[in-house]
Amino acid sequence: MSRDDRATMPSRATKPVLGRRLRTWGTFAACLACGTGLLAWLTTAMLRLELAEVEARAHAQHELAIGAALWQMDGWLLPLLATEAQRPPSDYRAFNPMQVAYTSLFNKLTPGEVMAPSPLLGVHSPYFLLHFQMDESGTLTSPQVPEGNALDVTQNQYNAAQIEEQRAVLDSLRRLLSPGSLSSFCSTGTAALPEQQIQGQQARVQTITTPDPLPEWTSNIQQRAQVAGQARNRNEYFAADGWLTGTDPGDATRGPLLPMWIGDSPHGERLAFVRRVTVGNQRLFQGLVADWDVLRTAMIGQISDPALAARAHLRRVDKPDATTQPHLLTVLPALLEVDPPEVTMPLWTPVRTLLLVAWLALLGAAGVVAFTLHAALGFGDRRARFASAVTHELRTPLTTFKMYSEMLATGMVSDPERRQQYLVTLQAESDRLARLVENVLGYARIEDGRFAARIESVPLGDLLARLRPILARRVEEAGTRLSVLCETTEARLDVDVDAVGQILFNLVDNACKYGQPPIEVRATTAGSHVCVRVCDDGPGIPVSHRERVFAAFDRGSRQPGDNEAPGIGLGLALARGLARDLGGDLRLVDTPRGACFELTLRRRVGGAPRGSA
Repeated sequence: MSRDDRATMPSRATKPVLGRRLRTWGTFAACLACGTGLLAWLTTAMLRLELAEVEARAHAQHELAIGAALWQMDGWLLPLLATEAQRPPSDYRAFNPMQVAYTSLFNKLTPGEVMAPSPLLGVHSPYFLLHFQMDESGTLTSPQVPEGNALDVTQNQYNAAQIEEQRAVLDSLRRLLSPGSLSSFCSTGTAALPEQQIQGQQARVQTITTPDPLPEWTSNIQQRAQVAGQARNRNEYFAADGWLTGTDPGDATRGPLLPMWIGDSPHGERLAFVRRVTVGNQRLFQGLVADWDVLRTAMIGQISDPALAARAHLRRVDKPDATTQPHLLTVLPALLEVDPPEVTMPLWTPVRTLLLVAWLALLGAAGVVAFTLHAALGFGDRRARFASAVTHELRTPLTTFKMYSEMLATGMVSDPERRQQYLVTLQAESDRLARLVENVLGYARIEDGRFAARIESVPLGDLLARLRPILARRVEEAGTRLSVLCETTEARLDVDVDAVGQILFNLVDNACKYGQPPIEVRATTAGSHVCVRVCDDGPGIPVSHRERVFAAFDRGSRQPGDNEAPGIGLGLALARGLARDLGGDLRLVDTPRGACFELTLRRRVGGAPRGSA
């Protein structure tokens, strides 16, 4: 094999190794990208599902809270409206003539001679501004706003300012109401509601109970109704126009009390409750006007959840439909609107914890696989370098052995001097093979953990004296010079002499191959350690290759001419392994010129061994 062939052999062998590494790492990267993409998609999907679940749960709780609020508001208002719905038609006249009346002496009076005031006269409700009545001709009256002589009587007995306020409300109603609008509303008010809404309202009404006690303002009405209606409860008197005014009329019919919005402007809207009353051939419309602002505030105040009540407000609904039914009050055409609460996700949830564990597992698995691949590829590369280096290193001595042994065996060399020269060459090659095999076996023992040191206590001077002949012989073979210096010869070491000799021989062998004379071995002490330096005066080792020199089967980047130096790149790796097994270390020291390796060993101090066997 020529020098050029030996120079280009490592670069040619590197190409398939590099291609194999690229394919392996490319496959790993593709698998990792697929796994990461799948887990990222799964993470996004699970987080979206979790958010949707939290939002759905919050929405359900929000709807339940709204349903409870509607129930509370309906439960508070419905008894008040039920009382108004049961009010007899005669209460909508300021004064009603009594058909049967007696004096204190029980003398019967003429029918109609005694007039009884309406229970509504002089009553002021915080929620209802006025009760009114309209006939078919459009005449609008109120039992709380009497006219003519009745007004003179009431002004002396009741609050005149209150009557004037109620008169102003009555005047505003005259501009807004007409018999046609009331008739149309009473005819279509119930029919305009969808069937689902009617059923839902009926079901909600069945669950509502009368609050106890009733508001204070109703007690005055009840007391007056009890006094003024004693005869009516027995169907014992009639109005002047002849129709029955009792609570159980014979030819009078009363329709349901229906809520009605009056006015189009949001600032001028009024809420009224209207019913149609038919007495014989006469048709009347009776109702009451609510103070919507006060009533709305009072209804929202019935909500037991303060946070919900703070976000709630009631809005007018003119044409209820199925979409507004879930949030629609039963007794009012009003929609309860509540701003939904802000949905907040907790920092840690079971889903997020599971995803975090999954990501950590993926990263851990990727790290383990990457480390395993790196170790496997490194082992494969070292094995390939070992096979290539050993094969190349064995070829030359084996060729020499074969050729010289054949020449000597066949008697082709008759000159005694040449025979002696061949024998010396065979001896040198056998030593070279022995060192190669010993290095390989020693490195294998260190790698397998089978290295067993034979520790003995020896002074530093004696140790160097025992190893100097071996080192000097190798230096003489290289044709260079060796100097051994020891500053403290009495320092004692507990070491394996053969292992230390193998370390120093490999260092001197490297200096002979790649360095320049002189080669110096200098031993010094530093505290509890002994430092042995092997230095040469050669070109040194480039900074970029200073860590690689300790890698097994890696000779660094050598120039083509340098490849002629024999070796498999195992000497420094073996030397560092032996040094560390002895409790010391081997490192490359920065020097101005050449290469310098420092072996550090523990020394015995005060009779006690420092270091381990």
